[in-house]
Amino acid sequence: MLSRSPFNLLAYGLSLISYMTLVLSIPLISTIAEALDVSINQIHLGISLLFFLFSLSAIIFSLLSDIFGAYFTLKFAQITSLSGLLLLANANSLSLFYTGCILIGAGTGCYSPIGRALLLRHTIAPNAIKIFTSKISICIILAPILSSILARGMIFIDWHYAYYCMFILEIGLLIVSQKILKKDQQQLILIHNIKSSLLHCLSKKSFVLNTLSTGIGYAVFMQTIMGNTQNILNEIKQLYSIN
Repeated sequence: MLSRSPFNLLAYGLSLISYMTLVLSIPLISTIAEALDVSINQIHLGISLLFFLFSLSAIIFSLLSDIFGAYFTLKFAQITSLSGLLLLANANSLSLFYTGCILIGAGTGCYSPIGRALLLRHTIAPNAIKIFTSKISICIILAPILSSILARGMIFIDWHYAYYCMFILEIGLLIVSQKILKKDQQQLILIHNIKSSLLHCLSKKSFVLNTLSTGIGYAVFMQTIMGNTQNILNEIKQLYSIN
């Protein structure tokens, strides 16, 4: 399969945009807190909800994708994320900010898993899969950098515009993904088979605990890392300036 097949390119775009959307609010924390006249901890809570639902969405919507197909599942997820971005782009209260974070997290979490599934369905050579998944990892690494540049650029104009810009990017992704996924010949899994497997998993206490702990742990870890990166960089900058 060619490395520039539309399915591969869509997988890269889904991974890049999902993680850009995920971390967009991190550089804006203090600006949003000041604009909404709330504490930074309250803004951190909203972003923690975003990260937590992002983790759960990766599991739930990926499962729904096997039942209803990537075309319909991704479309619903993208509309959910777009609704959240639109709310944050017009947020003037903490409740709107929380709602927007919840919708964004619930929507964008499945982008990357669905993208990886596309790669597996449309790539034949095992070696090619390794190359393509490596490119997805590169997109995930680049996403916070690009998102930070976008957010910090919009701070000088209006922090709301950062979400408007991301909204426009996701609209473009929605249009492109729907065109490409119409050509996807996905074999769906019967609900009965998934239901029996899911009930079996849920009957195992260790599975439920592991799923919850993984989601919470990922949310806390990512939010901690992303939330303190700028402070670490500032400390390093001050050390070099002293020297």
